[in-house]
Amino acid sequence: MTAHVIEEYGDPDVFTETTVATPEPGPEELRVEVAATSLNPVDYKIRRGDLPDFAPPFPATLHCDVAGVVDAVGEDVEGFEVGDEVYGMPGGAGRQGALADYVVGHAGTFAPAPDAIPLEDAAALPVVATTALEMLTDKADAGEGDEVLVYGGAGGVGHVGVQLADDLGA
Repeated sequence: MTAHVIEEYGDPDVFTETTVATPEPGPEELRVEVAATSLNPVDYKIRRGDLPDFAPPFPATLHCDVAGVVDAVGEDVEGFEVGDEVYGMPGGAGRQGALADYVVGHAGTFAPAPDAIPLEDAAALPVVATTALEMLTDKADAGEGDEVLVYGGAGGVGHVGVQLADDLGA
């Protein structure tokens, strides 16, 4: 398969397009044919070498977020089938990412893609949605009746934060 990898940290020109073996899913993993991936601050920080403990081993395929179609299912996975459209965050935290034809990740890092959202748009949601949810629930403990101010409500994390705050009843 084709992958865009880095062999060292640095500027964007450290990326090279190469051919690598198509990964096989483990018992609790999915293999997803990548339809789209997105760029988040964590991705370029890994590429620059700012987060070496979060980077996958070299040659490293980056990008945490992905949307695509399930291509293979590990033997212990329930709730997903070949052909399902999914989105998720299998990359990062030492795992190879989605800047390739296929990505493998634990089934728990994926969710069924919403029917109303094209895969290209769904690929932009996992990191920002997780960040917004953690901000509201883990950091601010926002809930029913709380007043919430979301700075940067038009940005990636902010626009999701506004919607999640509303959903939480804040």
